[in-house]
Amino acid sequence: VPAHLNPGGIATVLANWVVTDRDDWAARPRQWLEHTGLDAWVVQRELADPVSYVSLWLADAGESPARSAQRGREWLEFFDAAGIVAVGMGVLTVRRPVDGRVRFQIVEEITGAGEEVTGAEAQAFFDRQDFLAAHTDGDLLAMSLATMPVILDEQSLPGDTGWQCISSVVRRPGGPGAAIALDEVSRALLAGCRGQVPLGDLIALLAVHHGVDADALDQAAMPVVREAIARGILYRAV
Repeated sequence: VPAHLNPGGIATVLANWVVTDRDDWAARPRQWLEHTGLDAWVVQRELADPVSYVSLWLADAGESPARSAQRGREWLEFFDAAGIVAVGMGVLTVRRPVDGRVRFQIVEEITGAGEEVTGAEAQAFFDRQDFLAAHTDGDLLAMSLATMPVILDEQSLPGDTGWQCISSVVRRPGGPGAAIALDEVSRALLAGCRGQVPLGDLIALLAVHHGVDADALDQAAMPVVREAIARGILYRAV
C-alpha cells in the first residue's frame, strides 16, 4: 500500500487476519504496519472462531451438503495445523505522512452496533490525531473547548441516602469507540466545556471546589481531555 500513496494520501482496506493467540488478536495487524511508514487506524469489528468463519464462507459457496461438510472438515484441519484459533475482521485506514514522520498507529477493537468506520469518521479521526500531535497540554489548557452532542449514561445502586452513581460514561452517538468513562471531576469538567472559558480556568475552579492542587488536577485531567478530543467528544471552540 505505501507505494501507491502520495504524501497525505489515505487508503481504506477491508481485511481479515488470522489470530494465533486470543489474548493478542492484534499481532498480525501490528506486523503488517511495521516499517510501512504509515499512520494507521485499525479497527477490529468482529472476531470469529474457526467453525463460525468456515461456516460463513461455505454458506455462500452453493455446494451440496455433503461437499460443504467435507470442505469444512478440511478447512478446520488446516486451521488446527496452522495454530489458527480465530479470524479477525475489520477495517484498516492508513495514510502516508506528508513529512514522512509516523505520528500514530492505533489498533483497537470496536464492535458496537452503529459504530461503523465510515469515510467521514475515519477522516475526522485522522484530523483529530493531527490536532493532538500539534498541541501540547499547555496549548490545550489555554483553549476554550466545547462538547459535541453527547449522551451521558449512568449506572446507580440504591444506598442509605438514595441512588448512588457507580459509573458514568459519555458517548457520542454514531462515533466509533466514542465513549469514555468519567469520574466525578471529569464529569463536571466536560459539563463545563461550553466554548466560553479556557480549559485551564475550568480546572482551576474545579480544584478550588474539591480542595485539591490545580497543577495536580491539570495532570490528572489531561489524559481524559486528550481522549475526549481524540474520540470527537470535545473540540476547540471557534
